[in-house]
Amino acid sequence: MPALARELTELQTTARAAVRATTSDHLPLCGALGEGVWTLGGLGGRGFAWAPLLAEHLAAAVVGSPSPLPAQLASLTEPMRPSTSGG
Repeated sequence: MPALARELTELQTTARAAVRATTSDHLPLCGALGEGVWTLGGLGGRGFAWAPLLAEHLAAAVVGSPSPLPAQLASLTEPMRPSTSGG
């Protein structure tokens, strides 16, 4: 269908695509990956909500201060946590 292909290429179209980094269990990653290596990622579609609190948590971990997160919640964001996705 060359005529249709020409017609479609002449159209001015706009499109947007986006990719969000997330984890298999849909929980963010925040903490130490190794000695001197830290991460804050996997925020997915809730980045604007998670980022400020997790940034404070990460900064506290880096300098050895108390975290603003309860220990149980902080453990859910550990990068080296056991997989809870089941797959």
